[in-house]
Amino acid sequence: MEPWDSYKVKPAGFIPSNTINNACREFTVVTHTSHVESALGIINAREIKPGLVYDKSILNTERILVSWLSPNHWHPGYRYGNIQFEFDFFKISQGKNFYWVEVIDYSPHACRILITDKSHDGQLQRYDPLKGNGPWWYDERSNKHFFNGDFCLEFMIEAPVELSKLTSFSFVDHHGGMCSAHKNNIGACDQLGLSASAGGALFFARAIATGVDLSGLATFLVKPDGKAGIYLQAAYEHLLYKAYRPPPGFQFSGSLDEWSSDILLTHARSFIAAYAYGRQDDAKHYHGLFKSEYVFRDAIAAVVAESLKINWRRLFEDTI
Repeated sequence: MEPWDSYKVKPAGFIPSNTINNACREFTVVTHTSHVESALGIINAREIKPGLVYDKSILNTERILVSWLSPNHWHPGYRYGNIQFEFDFFKISQGKNFYWVEVIDYSPHACRILITDKSHDGQLQRYDPLKGNGPWWYDERSNKHFFNGDFCLEFMIEAPVELSKLTSFSFVDHHGGMCSAHKNNIGACDQLGLSASAGGALFFARAIATGVDLSGLATFLVKPDGKAGIYLQAAYEHLLYKAYRPPPGFQFSGSLDEWSSDILLTHARSFIAAYAYGRQDDAKHYHGLFKSEYVFRDAIAAVVAESLKINWRRLFEDTI
């Protein structure tokens, strides 16, 4: 027996026909999910940088640097964060060598396969996805990839994963009780349990506060007609209505009423920065400086669009 036999994909005929076959799930893309700070670092670097593996992996002794990708979807949320980068698996895997690394006793078990240009024949056992006897199966007849969704399949890429290969960018829910970055101190994660829209809002807020150029993401967040896609729209609305919740009966009474004014945009950025780092009193102060809800909405729209380097007026025209 091979060490991966008990985790193999189970195609039709291995389970009852009236059962949803989670053990044989087709996939075409793989994703890297991260917390906001890590995601901003990836965007600044224009790639997912490989690093050392710090858990009980055998790669600790081999000192092999890897980037992480996976086809798994997590419910009720991802333990890795709110920000998700997606890549075409055919392009990631084409012409590479595959090695079985290990199974880590997580819940569910994590099956790890190394994808690399290098030879590790003296260190690791080769993995052949054509055989169909492990957690990843490539069916050559149909030209389709499958994985066993009852387990966590982790692809360890021995190379940077360049954002030029990105096929999608989105926001997902962070798990409410698990965090991969704070395993021993869950309460230290300020993104624990954030919804996709809240995570997206925090991503934009911290990007704007620190001046990160998000223009490379516009293709994935804006529809061809120039309007915001669902992820951008949700993040924007969260910034408007949930970043700071005014008390009942609140009415705008400030003096800022020209959206094109540099001062107005400066205050909009200041409001967003206050939200980004949990300064509620500052957020309250800046929120109250706007003359009307419409001016506030336009200013936030302009600043968000500015980070993407696109025109704000058409972007959110359905809501302003």
